[in-house]
Amino acid sequence: MLSELQKLYDEEKEKINDVYDNAVKLTKDKEYERALKLVKNGISLARKQNVYTGKFNALKKEITSYIDKLEQAKEKYDIAMKFYNKKDYSNAILNLENIISLVPDEDLYIKRLAEIKQEWDNKQAQAENLYLEAKNYFQNNDLNNAKSSVNKALRLIKDNKYTTLKKDIEREQENIVKEQEAKKLYKEAEKLYDAKNINYKHIIELLNSAINKYPKAKYQDLLKKIKSERDTVEAENLYEKAKKDFENKDYDSAISSISEAIKLIPSNRMYIDLKQKISWEQQEYETNQKAEQSYKAGLKAYNNGDFATAVDNLTKACNMKPDNEEWKNLLEKVKSGKIDIMCCTKRGLLSLEFIDNEKAEQIINARNDGDKWYNYEEFAQAFEIMPHLYLDIEEKISFPLKQGNQYGRRVES
Repeated sequence: MLSELQKLYDEEKEKINDVYDNAVKLTKDKEYERALKLVKNGISLARKQNVYTGKFNALKKEITSYIDKLEQAKEKYDIAMKFYNKKDYSNAILNLENIISLVPDEDLYIKRLAEIKQEWDNKQAQAENLYLEAKNYFQNNDLNNAKSSVNKALRLIKDNKYTTLKKDIEREQENIVKEQEAKKLYKEAEKLYDAKNINYKHIIELLNSAINKYPKAKYQDLLKKIKSERDTVEAENLYEKAKKDFENKDYDSAISSISEAIKLIPSNRMYIDLKQKISWEQQEYETNQKAEQSYKAGLKAYNNGDFATAVDNLTKACNMKPDNEEWKNLLEKVKSGKIDIMCCTKRGLLSLEFIDNEKAEQIINARNDGDKWYNYEEFAQAFEIMPHLYLDIEEKISFPLKQGNQYGRRVES
């Protein structure tokens, strides 16, 4: 029995060795999937017989690693073919070379690399000739043929210098189109400029468009000339408007117009002088207005018997207009503390202690009817004011000078 068992063991061991040898042979024949299957079977048999599986495991690792490399190579090959289909030979070759470094024994990739290199060499030579042809056309301003030749070169292979040349050609073609468009706009601007009724705004827009398309010196010179002419015309119109507004005493509008004119033509002395003249007169006008307001406020306060307010406002008015004798005389009169009987208000009369509401109304009514009183006796008799108040009347009321033979006292001025 022992002999039989040994015989069976040897047979199984030989069988396991055969499996290993066959797996090695399949691996060498590049039948990796079949080899991997045999290795797995061999590992199972060896484990059943308690035989060491180390060589199977090593072979399995080797086969699995190579299968992984083949998968990577396949992915890289797909990428290489995409570059190839796009005529990007340099990247296609680079990826194939990477594949061969990964799986150096795969004839398919070696063969494909050789074919693509040969094709690239051939097309590179053709493309280079077309590129040189395109450059020659470009230098001679034959842009259509230049573009045609460089496009043919790019259809053969992709190269940055071909793409750069194509962009240069297209840019030059665009410049020619823009130059033609700019020339057309310039001619239109010239025609409008020669017309009688010049629309400066439209002409300037045309020239700006022309310059944006093709910045030619003569376009810029005409634009500068027209802008200068437009500024002169606009400034003159603003100057005339400013003069008219000035005559109508619309100082703010006049200053605004002449300031705009000066912005357009800063060196025009006539505009500068007019602005200065308007500013001076405006300042004088505003001073007069303020002085007049202060005078009226002072007069009103005086007529109401408010001497402190009257003095304050009349002083302001006289300070602003020191040559006005009438205002100065009134200020002196106000300082005397006497109300003017011929122009004071009812309120002013009531500021006097000896005048009540009834008498104030009588005085105002009589004055409105044309009555005048030239001294305190006439006034006191007219309104039955008691003699002991005569001194108060004389001190507090200013009477007018009598016409003709002047009786009574003179009003202090």
